[in-house]
Amino acid sequence: MNDEVDELEKTNQLRNNDLKNFKEEKKGLQTEEEQCITRMKGTLQLIENDQQECVQLNIQEDQINQQLQSQTQEYDNAERTMQDKTKQIEQLEAVLKAMEEQLHRIETDLKKSNQDLENEKRLFQRLTSELKTAERNERKAATELRNQEQKLVREEQNLQRCREKEQAASRRRQETEHEVEMMETDLEIATAALLIADLALTALIALTIVNPLAGMFCIAIKQAAVTAAQHAVGKAEQKLGEKKALLVKRVSDHETAQANRKKSEEILNVNRINLDTRKSDLTNRKQDVVTEKDKLSQQKTVVENVTQQSKGLRNERGKIQ
Repeated sequence: MNDEVDELEKTNQLRNNDLKNFKEEKKGLQTEEEQCITRMKGTLQLIENDQQECVQLNIQEDQINQQLQSQTQEYDNAERTMQDKTKQIEQLEAVLKAMEEQLHRIETDLKKSNQDLENEKRLFQRLTSELKTAERNERKAATELRNQEQKLVREEQNLQRCREKEQAASRRRQETEHEVEMMETDLEIATAALLIADLALTALIALTIVNPLAGMFCIAIKQAAVTAAQHAVGKAEQKLGEKKALLVKRVSDHETAQANRKKSEEILNVNRINLDTRKSDLTNRKQDVVTEKDKLSQQKTVVENVTQQSKGLRNERGKIQ
């Protein structure tokens, strides 16, 4: 029985403990409930605040969305503008590249044109010098032609003098030859007279044998005649010798005059040929002057064209730059 009481007491004690624990738990739960309620109120307040904040956030979100939409539109516009600008830049870059290529081509053409201009100017200067040379040659050829004409006149006059001298020498030679022939005849006559006188003297000498007195007188006369005849022969021989010597000189003078005349004719022929050569040379020199003037005129046109071309390229380069 005591055991049951003890058991009951234990049971009651346990129940009391459980009740106490329950009360404590209940109290704790109440406290916790109050805390939960308080927390719930706080949470509700927070939720309310959050809702208000959410409303504000929604408003802000709408504003932000509107701003974002506006910014998106602006971005789209900016992007389209950027694309347009990019296209414009690409177009400008293409134009710039084309202009750079054109400028490079112009620079190359201008450099070549300037070089061509320098070459053409040098050629123009050379042609100018050649024209001056051709003009000098023409003047020289004209002077040489005048000199040759004057020389030809002098040679013609000299030939005329040579012919006159030859004719005079021929005439003097013929006269001297005739005089020699006459003197030879005179010498023959004088020699014949001497021979006759000598024969007569010989005959008289023979006669003196017969008549000495008459013979001596005749011998004296004949000796005088022989002496006179010998003197005449000697004088005739002397004159003939002098005349033959003169004839030799006349022949030499005539031959010299003939040689001079032939030489003068040869010189005259050479000078006539030279005159024709000078005339031909002057004609060629005149043609050279005409040719050089034409070449210089053409080259002047080339220089002007190249100069104008270079000027045009420089202007075009200036516009591009």
